[in-house]
Amino acid sequence: MFRYLASCLALVSMVLLVACEEDPNATPTPTATSTASGLSIYLSLFYPRVTTDDFELVEVERVIPDTPRVGTAALELLIEGPTPAEESQLGIFDPIPDGTRLLSLNIVDRVATADFSAEILNYGGGSLNVRAITGMIEATLKQFPTVDSVVLLVEGQPDQIQP
Repeated sequence: MFRYLASCLALVSMVLLVACEEDPNATPTPTATSTASGLSIYLSLFYPRVTTDDFELVEVERVIPDTPRVGTAALELLIEGPTPAEESQLGIFDPIPDGTRLLSLNIVDRVATADFSAEILNYGGGSLNVRAITGMIEATLKQFPTVDSVVLLVEGQPDQIQP
């Protein structure tokens, strides 16, 4: 009976998350589970790992307390970067410069528009860094089934992140 009740609670919570996310129609893929301290959400973050001639994105899981703004929480965690243990064990790195902040996230008509502070431009240049930064943000947002495409802004301006 308890498992049934916990499953129902998780389902109701996911419906509430859909109603409260950045986009009223958002249905995040991350799963919600009930714990003794309340509802938790499992999110995927994607960080790059250098390969012999490029990079690949590696999925890292995070568990967060229930929040109505799951997309915002995902990007804020992404900006914080991987843990030292994840860096050493998975060989991943974080090309997003220190001090970068998420200014806003809006999801409308299946397009996620993420606006970042100017610090994101301090990545040091290079097409690998640009592709790694944009790729990790896009993959993290596209885990939500209502996000088909991503627009990145810097201080409200498009097309600022370039090699």
